[in-house]
Amino acid sequence: MAEVTCNHWSLTTSQAIKLCAFCPHRYLNQTLPEDVSTAEHSLNREKFALLKQALNVIGFSHLEVENLFVILAAILHIGDIRFTALTEANSAFVSDLQFLEQVAGLLQVSTDELVSALTTDIQYFK
Repeated sequence: MAEVTCNHWSLTTSQAIKLCAFCPHRYLNQTLPEDVSTAEHSLNREKFALLKQALNVIGFSHLEVENLFVILAAILHIGDIRFTALTEANSAFVSDLQFLEQVAGLLQVSTDELVSALTTDIQYFK
């Protein structure tokens, strides 16, 4: 199977974790993709390859590296989730379900569990 790359990933991996060079995320710096030069893209590609190689050298398996990047992708997507405040109940609800569903899928949890984790104030005491 031929491998097409998008943002340093194989196309299937990029699609699975919903990352692409043309999809800016709020957690990343605020430069637009078109503001990044070709030289910067090449440098980023090289850094990414070196990072993956370093993870393999220190003993991470291919599956562990994939899982690490899935978790990082979920963190990026969590930052894109928008909330709407409910003033009368001093609470909020998720206003865009698309990102919520993406994150839930990446983390392999239900959307209800994720909504609860993101909108419920739970305090644990030891």
